[in-house]
Amino acid sequence: MGKNIKFRPKSSFLPNTEEEREALKARQKAGQKKYYENRASLKAIGVKKEVQKNPFAPDYKDDIIKYLQDQYYLIETHEPVILEAWQKTRIFEPLFKLNEDGLRKFSLAVIGLPKKNSKSTMASMVANYFLFQDE
Repeated sequence: MGKNIKFRPKSSFLPNTEEEREALKARQKAGQKKYYENRASLKAIGVKKEVQKNPFAPDYKDDIIKYLQDQYYLIETHEPVILEAWQKTRIFEPLFKLNEDGLRKFSLAVIGLPKKNSKSTMASMVANYFLFQDE
């Protein structure tokens, strides 16, 4: 318990070479551009900050993506959640699509993502969907 633990300095997490720094800046700029394009497209189709419909509305019953984009927003920014394409195609569509019998194909899913990739946000969105829409 009394050992001196040396922490890794913040500068050690940053890119070492100029080339790596430029690549990092380019990735950040591309991400910001994509974010603002998504926001602009949502505003163009009329998505607003406030909840549009009753969360118990039956038209959300079989469409988790529509439910999340209409009903869910981030508390800190009061902006609607913008789902990335990979979240829609690789997580929500396969896990929540119903078969011919009206049942889901999977009853258990394990999703592994790196830090700061919205794992907790996605889990809370799914919990809200099950709370309001699932039987």
